[in-house]
Formats: sequence, C-alpha cells, structure tokens
Amino acid sequence: VMEPLVRDLYEDMTGYRVSKPECIFQDEEFDFILDEPDGIVELPTGEKRCLEIKTTSSVNLSGWNPGVYGEGGMLPNHYYVQCVQHMRVMGLEKCTVVCCYGFNSGSICVVQIARDPDMEMLLVRAETDFWNEHVLKGIAPDGGLSDEKLSERKSHLWKKLEETKPLSEENRELFGRVSMPFITGNHFYKANRL
Repeated sequence: VMEPLVRDLYEDMTGYRVSKPECIFQDEEFDFILDEPDGIVELPTGEKRCLEIKTTSSVNLSGWNPGVYGEGGMLPNHYYVQCVQHMRVMGLEKCTVVCCYGFNSGSICVVQIARDPDMEMLLVRAETDFWNEHVLKGIAPDGGLSDEKLSERKSHLWKKLEETKPLSEENRELFGRVSMPFITGNHFYKANRL
C-alpha cells in the first residue's frame, strides 16, 4: 500500500525517473532464482539502479543510517541480502534503498549499495543448495508451520497463479511438490535484464 507513495516521494525529492516493472525477473544462469524489485531508478546520466522500498516507524530506525553501505550507511542485514539478489538478477551495479518512517521528505533514509560479487556467490550457493535439497527433492524446510497451514498457503497461491497466467505442465507438477511457494507477484515470465 505504501510503496507507490514512497516511490513518488523519492521521485519528487530527487527528480530521478522511477518506474515499477510489471514482471518478475529471472536470473540468466540459474532459472530458479527470481527477483521482483520495487522499482528501477534512472539517473540523468542514464545509469539504472534497483530500488527497494521499506517502511517502518521512527522507533525501529536503530539499524538504519543514510549514506553509502560500508561507508557509514546502514540497513538491516536481511534487506542487504535482498538488494544483492536484485543487483545480480537484474545485472545492475547499484541498488538504492529508501526507508520511509513518516510522511515527508525529512522522514526518509536513503542507503546506496554497490554490487558485491563475493556476497552474490554466497547467496547463489545458498539458493542452489536450498533448491537442490528442498525444492527438487520435495522436502519442506523446517519453517515452523503445520502441514495444514502450509497446504492452506499453497492453495491460496495456486488460485492466485491460476487467475494470472497458466503454468506449464512441468511447472505445475513441480509446484505441486513444493511446500513453500517461490512464485510471487501478479506476473511470472522471463524478462530481459535492464
């Protein structure tokens, strides 16, 4: 609900063009690695960056500091990993994270992150292990959810997918074996890197 508002606020603050891709991106090398950024920032120079939008209250700002990541700029680790995924899959060199904790330009923390090939390698290794050991083998990770709750979530997502774009028989068969859904958003197709 807040993402479009924060996207517009950031666009107004910076003058940069910000767009929201209407697709899920697929990694060129590992087709099971998918990504859905909150936006793409286009600078006046033509450079494009991933955009990740977060919202929080001022009470939760202790893990945030504006600036360049690693040079004083900070954000929670799990958001950093999400940005590493964005940059790898989309082939972009930088990611801008905008955290809004109020409703004016003074209530925004902006963190810039540069691509890190070593972190990408660690993330791809973890995702590949998860894919091979859980998804392909049909073994649910210990997520702390009951079988009934997992089945309920899977049924809900399956219905949502049926309403958007039909899956191939191969993907339908694989999806039926997955305990936790990996497909999100309203569209699922391979998009070209930016």
